[in-house]
Amino acid sequence: GILAGYGLKTDVTNCFSDGEVNGTMYIGGLVGYVNHGSLTSCYSNIICNSSTYYVGGLAAYIAYSDIINCYSTGEIGNKSKGAGGLIASSSGSNIKDSYSSVDISCISANNGGLIGLVSNSTVSNCYSTGNVNNVDTSISTYEGFKYTGGFIGNIQGSTIQDCYSTGDVNAIFDGVGGFSGAIQQGSNINNCYATGNVNGRARIGGFAAISVASNITNCYATGNMT
Repeated sequence: GILAGYGLKTDVTNCFSDGEVNGTMYIGGLVGYVNHGSLTSCYSNIICNSSTYYVGGLAAYIAYSDIINCYSTGEIGNKSKGAGGLIASSSGSNIKDSYSSVDISCISANNGGLIGLVSNSTVSNCYSTGNVNNVDTSISTYEGFKYTGGFIGNIQGSTIQDCYSTGDVNAIFDGVGGFSGAIQQGSNINNCYATGNVNGRARIGGFAAISVASNITNCYATGNMT
């Protein structure tokens, strides 16, 4: 990250970054990896042109951490893998009152306008406006399912509350959704919506492409699907 590469039990408040960041893994506009810490009232304006794993507009990977009142702007390009406009991947964390306006060009799986992959986390009162364009032409990953969403690419055992996305989602494979590519077992999605257009190959959805043993309440989508 432009501010720090790794933060363990560290709280970061009222900090920002503005610039270009490149690397091979865990690339964040502000911090690369946050473990048992927090980011509060922070923002980043990022340009990332690396073909890298886990790239996030604010942070690449967060574990058991809090992200509160943060935002990111900019661009993630050049075939990033596992990309998120704000966070690439979240595990056991809480993200609230935050947003992303980052256009993403990516490949592979688990890419989203706000977060690429969410596992056992809570996301509330957040939104994303950037477009997500997955340019991957292979079909080997997840047997063709590459889980790309306007808000979150892949939701696993998490709660998403009062959130929305407005960006368009474009891909040429299966598992593409205006809000999420996949909503997995044990997830709860409440009061959320997506307005972006969705373009995919098959098993695409205006809101979610795939839902397995999850609860979706008071949610909707208004974009076109092709």
